Amino acid sequence: MDRQAKDARGAHIEPSEVEADDGQVIVDGPDGVAVTLTPDAAIETSERLLDAGFMAQGQNVEAGRAKPPTRKQQTQGRSAARADAIDSTDAD
Repeated sequence: MDRQAKDARGAHIEPSEVEADDGQVIVDGPDGVAVTLTPDAAIETSERLLDAGFMAQGQNVEAGRAKPPTRKQQTQGRSAARADAIDSTDAD
């Protein structure tokens, strides 16, 4: 899918690419957005993004623009990210 694709209201529909490199987190987003964060800043940003994403999703449900997410969808992203982080530190 085109990383520049937007929804009817102009929001990007493709998620940003994210990777860990040499102790930093690099976010490569649409429209040339690129950000390098410390691990702590990345973790806090991810929590804020997740919270805002769920809030916006709820607003879209209330406005009739989306169906409610399932419980599995609500918890899947956060738990998978934490499990991956734990697995990578256990490997060291």
